[in-house]
Amino acid sequence: MDYLQAHNARGFLHASTCDWPEGFGEEFRRCMEAQGMTVTRFLPEQLAALRSAPILGEPQAPEPQGAAAAGPSLAPERPLPEIGQEVLSPVLGRATVTHYLTWPDGSRAAAVENRRGAGLVRPGEWKAVPAEPPAPAPEVAAPVVPPVAIPPGQWIMPSLFDFGGGA
Repeated sequence: MDYLQAHNARGFLHASTCDWPEGFGEEFRRCMEAQGMTVTRFLPEQLAALRSAPILGEPQAPEPQGAAAAGPSLAPERPLPEIGQEVLSPVLGRATVTHYLTWPDGSRAAAVENRRGAGLVRPGEWKAVPAEPPAPAPEVAAPVVPPVAIPPGQWIMPSLFDFGGGA
């Protein structure tokens, strides 16, 4: 099965697809060329070589030498805050951890958010929010309500439509 890539005039990848079902690749080519894209078709052998090639601009790790070639470092990784914990972020200030993100190389970061936005904190970039002592409750005296004096006898509420003229 062939693989097709469409690049825009500046050389950036715009779209890619497989030629499946049979003949779809030709429709893809016509559609992309009508939009001004350049379409390249790769045979399965060329696709294997394309996938094994390094990505442009991606930093290539140097070959390990000496003790580093023996295996990964056993240095302890700095901890991340717990989900739900409040932390001090260098960018956002006081924020709450919502979840973690893990990159393909295994490094992790905590996603944090507050009312101003969201961001990431990596191990060592955050500080725990210092515990605040509970504020003492202020002494508030209950208000004194004077008793309501009701005059003796019959008390009638004036009518809304009674203008005092009598019957």
